[in-house]
Amino acid sequence: MQELDHTDKNLIDNCFDGNAKKYKEALEEAHREAISWSDIALSAKTFPELKFSAQELIKDILGFLPADSIILPHEPFLRALLQSFRSDQISAIELLQQADIALKPIRNEVIKHHTGITNDRELYKTYFEYLPQQSEAAKARLTKFLGYEPKLEHSVYAEILLREVMAGDHIYIPEHPTGIDLQAIALIKYREVLLEKGKIAADMSPIVSFEILAEHSPAFQKLFEIKI
Repeated sequence: MQELDHTDKNLIDNCFDGNAKKYKEALEEAHREAISWSDIALSAKTFPELKFSAQELIKDILGFLPADSIILPHEPFLRALLQSFRSDQISAIELLQQADIALKPIRNEVIKHHTGITNDRELYKTYFEYLPQQSEAAKARLTKFLGYEPKLEHSVYAEILLREVMAGDHIYIPEHPTGIDLQAIALIKYREVLLEKGKIAADMSPIVSFEILAEHSPAFQKLFEIKI
């Protein structure tokens, strides 16, 4: 284990109440949110007028819009796809097929920190003790949209995530699936493949937002429109 320097120790003691694990998690989160200057430069040069359309395409296919630090490296390609579609070089079907392939790495990046194959006692302790008043509602909501009750090893992270959102003040949870529902479901579906077939198969597994929205969201057709 790498030895902490004096600055690290001071930060842990003064800002994290001596909890080195929380410090490490905060540091990892900061690294995840960092945006490289090369990504910014490339994004600025590649069809900048299609920035909004590319982000809407991401949101329509994934069901939610990830952080800029995650999507920015992939945006230039998606903008180029949209430009090809607008100039009649590819069809709408080809656009969606190529976008689906391009968006899998984004999906994988969003959920990668919750995909470990683990029997971590602390994780399951959190599952059984964290916001227990929301546990049944969160499980029922995911079961409704999936069409079946997921195994706990597949849904443990997703249920904790959804409980936290549902417990928020002044949060209205509609009947149809929201972005956080779809993110939680993406995590469950990924872990199902991961634990059965391994990481390579999981990374290439289908994005399921379309079928979930088509079945449960009356506004799906409007949401699905590609705004170009």
